[in-house]
Amino acid sequence: MKPPRWRSQKIGPPYIKMMGRILYRVSDIGAYEQSCLVIPGAEK
Repeated sequence: MKPPRWRSQKIGPPYIKMMGRILYRVSDIGAYEQSCLVIPGAEK
């Protein structure tokens, strides 16, 4: 499975660039996933 292309698409959770690496905080990933959650039959 290919990694997500969040940064290139300018979407996704905030990230930290440290020593040439891109890092995501677990709490930010969880919050992003929650914001994208689709519950069939539920209204937004």
